[in-house]
Amino acid sequence: IGLDDHYGDTRNDLKSEYGMGHLTMMTPWGGDLSTWEKWKLGFIKDSQIQCKSDSGTSTHWIAPSTVQTDESKSIIIRVSATKAVVVETLRPAGLYYKLPMQSQGALVYELDITETRHGFGMKLSLPIGRTVTSDPFFMASYPLKQGESTISNGYKITVLESGTFGDVIRVE
Repeated sequence: IGLDDHYGDTRNDLKSEYGMGHLTMMTPWGGDLSTWEKWKLGFIKDSQIQCKSDSGTSTHWIAPSTVQTDESKSIIIRVSATKAVVVETLRPAGLYYKLPMQSQGALVYELDITETRHGFGMKLSLPIGRTVTSDPFFMASYPLKQGESTISNGYKITVLESGTFGDVIRVE
């Protein structure tokens, strides 16, 4: 069905092409499909995606990607005709039912649909001012927590609020 791995160059090194770490189903650790993949497969409705194509500041609430709800589950920021920044949130439910506390939070990743090399095409945008740890799996502590930010393709993404309901995200 066209879903490829997302683990980058397999070096498990933040100084190389690290992809999505081990935070999605299409990586060695497991987990669940990304909201991008769920949307492509029809598991998420168009109404559950908040598309952003302007450069203005906006605030968005997204529900956990694994929770059954009709609420929004992802923000997709169009960068070009072939690139986007995707924001989703992870909580322990569904295939992530054993997700440790350190791995809960917002995933912000860059998507490049022209990148067709095996393991490439999706890459996490690292948090500002925090080291990412890899215990018990590669990039386990990556997800952004309340108050943390990242910058991707000129957009600053900040987690304003966080809880079992998901995350409130500011995009500027």
